[in-house]
Amino acid sequence: MSVEHASMRIIDGYARGGTDLAADEVWALEAHLEACRLCRERLSAAVTAHAPAVATLVADVWSGLEP
Repeated sequence: MSVEHASMRIIDGYARGGTDLAADEVWALEAHLEACRLCRERLSAAVTAHAPAVATLVADVWSGLEP
């Protein structure tokens, strides 16, 4: 069984806010991310690289949720 992963162009574009992606690309990526751990990890790395303020915000939220 072969699994196709999202391209780095789409993942990087999504990490930057998705404004340069077609609506169907965004929808397909979001559906794919629900089931693909590898692409979620690639997206996490892209957010850290392309949107550090978002990565910081997410880290702050997670730390606030810790017991």
